[in-house]
Amino acid sequence: MSSKKNFLNFETFLTLKKKYSRILNVSEQEEIDFLLTSWLNSLMRYATIKIDVSAYLSVLTLILASIRSLFDDAIHACSESQCRDFREQSLVDVLKYMHSLLGLSDVPEKLDAILILMEEELHRLLGDDGSVSLVKHPLMVLEKDIIGDLIQKTLNSRSRKQLAAHFTNAITIKRLIDREDLLSYLVSRKSIIQEDQMSSSSCKERSLQFLDPFAGSGRLLMAVGFSDSLNTVIESSISHGVNLHFKAIELYPLSAMGCYLNLLLIKVRLLADVRSSFRDHGLKVRITVRQGDAFDFFASNLIKDDHIKIRSLDHFLSSYQARKSFLPFIFGEHDLVIMNPPYTRYGMLEPSYRDRLKKMFVNEEKLFDSHAGLHVYSLFLGEKFLREGGMLLAVLPASLLHARYAWKLKRHYLQHYQVVMFCAFSSSKAFSDDSEFREIILLMRKDGRTTRTKFVIIDPNSNFHQVVQENVASSSELSQHWNWLTFFMDENTYRLFKAISRSRYIITTAQLGTHRLVRGFEMYGPEFFFIPNKYWNLLDITRDKVIITPTESAEKVTSQHFSFQLQELELPRAVFRPSLRKPGLYSSQITPIIKHWVFMPRNDYVQLDGVKEYIEWGRLLDLPAIKNFGLDWPTHIYRQVSTKKPVGRVFTPDKISLSSHGTLVHYLDESTLSSKNFYVFVPTREWFGHPNLVDLEKLLAAWMSSTLFVFLNLSQRREVGGSLGRLQIIDYIHNPLLLDISSFYAQSEKNERIKDEIASILTVFDEFRMQRLEPLSRQLNHPLRAELDDHFVNLLRQQGVILTDSEEIVESVQRMLRDLVSRDH
Repeated sequence: MSSKKNFLNFETFLTLKKKYSRILNVSEQEEIDFLLTSWLNSLMRYATIKIDVSAYLSVLTLILASIRSLFDDAIHACSESQCRDFREQSLVDVLKYMHSLLGLSDVPEKLDAILILMEEELHRLLGDDGSVSLVKHPLMVLEKDIIGDLIQKTLNSRSRKQLAAHFTNAITIKRLIDREDLLSYLVSRKSIIQEDQMSSSSCKERSLQFLDPFAGSGRLLMAVGFSDSLNTVIESSISHGVNLHFKAIELYPLSAMGCYLNLLLIKVRLLADVRSSFRDHGLKVRITVRQGDAFDFFASNLIKDDHIKIRSLDHFLSSYQARKSFLPFIFGEHDLVIMNPPYTRYGMLEPSYRDRLKKMFVNEEKLFDSHAGLHVYSLFLGEKFLREGGMLLAVLPASLLHARYAWKLKRHYLQHYQVVMFCAFSSSKAFSDDSEFREIILLMRKDGRTTRTKFVIIDPNSNFHQVVQENVASSSELSQHWNWLTFFMDENTYRLFKAISRSRYIITTAQLGTHRLVRGFEMYGPEFFFIPNKYWNLLDITRDKVIITPTESAEKVTSQHFSFQLQELELPRAVFRPSLRKPGLYSSQITPIIKHWVFMPRNDYVQLDGVKEYIEWGRLLDLPAIKNFGLDWPTHIYRQVSTKKPVGRVFTPDKISLSSHGTLVHYLDESTLSSKNFYVFVPTREWFGHPNLVDLEKLLAAWMSSTLFVFLNLSQRREVGGSLGRLQIIDYIHNPLLLDISSFYAQSEKNERIKDEIASILTVFDEFRMQRLEPLSRQLNHPLRAELDDHFVNLLRQQGVILTDSEEIVESVQRMLRDLVSRDH
């Protein structure tokens, strides 16, 4: 089949649409026309499978539109015969079109199943007698967002990432809305506010307004529209004469169309349940969907009016004429803004796009830095939509609770909002389909300052999303903590965390004094700069030479560009230094044997025999270093090492999987280098060469090998995904994680008990660091680890730090590890 034959063009679609337009009112017809103008063409840009999917999606949309039409016909009390006739005619139209367009014999199996499913949906809706069952129909259940599921499946991975098309688990949001009695609060507040406004403006329509500016297929608004608590809102709305208005903005045209159809189901449900009450009181359920970028939509309006000198979005909105172009999305008038915004990093945005964001949010610039993602700007946009007393509910990356970019933002919310709740899953990292990030839900009220905030953990595997844990933190506690993820701990774990972390002997790297934490060097091509690698084996090392021999991969690369056969090379020993390469190579031992050498010549070495040939061969690999540094690419590691000096004995991996890695620290007897995959504790100038430096570093490494440090690390780490996580330098700077080694050594000179305890720690550590270790998740009962823990507990007790036995620490770590590992899949 040719793609031309398969393509469902815009005109053909409109022809079919007209068959159903007779039961659409004028405003709804305008909405559909607005959405249809761009969604078909976008399919070719984003779809990952053949063009016939576009046709199927189009037909699926028509089927859903016909379902909506049937709902509407039922609401308007059409006769059973009319419903039956419409059912039959719609099926005939759709099936005939499918046959003529594709021929059912050519339809892929999975797509054919979709059509059969939708045909069954229609029959189930009407039944043999032509009666309409609104309550039992699967599309009335949130788990059945057929449109959203299909949209996500048809996007290729690149487009899905570009569009952030990871739609939310709406059931969770629905449970939270019901649990917090959110909507009842809003409608009670709305009636008071609107009564004040009505005294001065009798013509103003009173509406409870719900908005999702990043709507996807509309799941979050469906969670609102199908929540149990909306039933009480309906009665309050009727008694106060308040309409309901569901609004959405969505970038991807097909998602916008699907969102509109899904929101129609909300209207159907509300009008079907209380149609007489709403009709008797002249009340409305309105739906408004706009296709486009929520930021571009407003930015374009900013530029459109040449008579306004734009200084900021707030300044622009002060113009009544400008405000009119925003209707019905007026800032400061929405009761609930609910969103799962894109998390795109700031550096990945187009420069022109970043400039527009800065112009729009110039007043908020002091609240974020260049590391903030698009979700931070989304929060600012959401704030502007909210009225006083309104609520914002957002699905966000968990980094908001511990990242540097969010520190000022969190303080802003503590000062100006009621931060009602943060919510996380217990055994799943995300609330969005196939999300790569650990996510949390934020609920806050634009009404005064925070007093107390709930940190709630929900079990996603229970039928009713049961709350398995709930902690409450005061605003003073929140203001004192860098990492708010710690408030998700259970009560016993948090008590233990406070006992350890609040000791004056547990400090940050900013307080350490003896060392500074430095990231290792960046390679920009490890298969060239490290020996051995994919292309070269290490044959021999002498006092003056390093002899390498090519692998088959190197010879294959060479044969494509040169006529000669590649031979072994002799390079000067002076251009190589031993170095840690990547954590996976040393995962089972604290003190590993380093078998990798880093190639780091100075400028005066690049023309030497062997070095010149090796560099010339390396040009064939098209390394990122060549693109980044031009002619100086072979020497860039030497320049980094000369400047950063990432040389030391104590190293911690940048990123660790607790289910596969056996240690959080590496200690080497000789100072060495490390790649960017490690942080190295570099002695400060005043301590460099100190006679006790080796013992100080060994004591630091012993502390980082103890279960006490594992406990503090797990409490404050950044979760990448389940057991995979990390601590960054900024976390070590702000979080108390390290033992005050210099203080204990100073006291050991006067206190024999402390001196003996330190000696015992170093003795046990020397044995422990040479062991082959299982992954941490299976290693906590190692006898040498237990002995090391006991000595550290005794050492801290002698300084008045009140701790229970080390067994309690081990039990807490085991619980945390179980939770993390459960989120691996």
